[in-house]
Amino acid sequence: MAEASPPLIDMHVHLWGTGDGGSGIRVHPRYRWSPTFLGAGLALGMHWRRAESYDAYYLKLLLEALDASPLEFAVVQGMEGVYDADGRLDGRRTAIYIPNDYVYRVCREHDCLLPAAAVSPARADWQAELDRAAEQGALYVKLNPCAGRTPVGAERWRAFYRRLRRLGLALVCHTGPERSLWSGPRRLGDPAGLELPLSEGLVVVAAHAATGTLLEGGRPFENMVRLMERFGNLYADTSAVAQWFRWRWLGRLAGHELVRSRLLHGSDYPVPITLLPWGVLSPASWRRVRRLRSRLARDLAVKEEAGFGLASARRAARVLGVGS
Repeated sequence: MAEASPPLIDMHVHLWGTGDGGSGIRVHPRYRWSPTFLGAGLALGMHWRRAESYDAYYLKLLLEALDASPLEFAVVQGMEGVYDADGRLDGRRTAIYIPNDYVYRVCREHDCLLPAAAVSPARADWQAELDRAAEQGALYVKLNPCAGRTPVGAERWRAFYRRLRRLGLALVCHTGPERSLWSGPRRLGDPAGLELPLSEGLVVVAAHAATGTLLEGGRPFENMVRLMERFGNLYADTSAVAQWFRWRWLGRLAGHELVRSRLLHGSDYPVPITLLPWGVLSPASWRRVRRLRSRLARDLAVKEEAGFGLASARRAARVLGVGS
């Protein structure tokens, strides 16, 4: 009997909101009125929500986009904040905080959504939070060293990585520039620091595949490739690579044999994608993709035109153990 194909999954989706629906989300007032937050809401059509809470309406749009796509599951994650020297959340330096409790609750209510935990190693209770992530069935733990000001290669985090390994949790780490949230130094997005968790035997996923704009050049990507050549447990997700300022990376990822073999599909929803026919879209495929009403379907279709969409969506399921 032939082995069943893994399901198609999007492994990098964000929950989002303002906290007006009891989610526990906290948004800094200055970030709430930033072009990033307002622009995301405008692009999603949040102004049409009428009496519904921002939290509930966003979740409704996400579920509709998933239902109207070929994808069977979306892995959703919260968002960590910045922590002070005592391991307490620093609200003054945190743009938006989306708690894991909200992620777990939403995933219990919707079978098509699977949980991932956002846990900073700088928080005082990181051990308990990792244990709870495993108990709640989280598929991975997400780090954003740029937004959290936590250099991923710092020796002081080794105990954090070892506990992840003992719990059987994968690590997904933001790589490349951070332009959606308040960020620390650009060097924090360099994947070179991933050598430490990789050396501890963790399955590590470089979110955004260390891609960036013309301003960053290719050094982060080259550092990621060097680590892939040494570590078979390093993967990269394709979240945000279909944005207009990263468009050149679609062809580059497809053309690099080793990287293409390690790609896992992620959209970075609600981050918008471009439908401009640069590089990978012919006029005919551009018209076809443009007719798709689901953002998640469009993102997957653009990446399939690049040559890695469906394969990376199934590979994500295999690597994270979805459907096994």
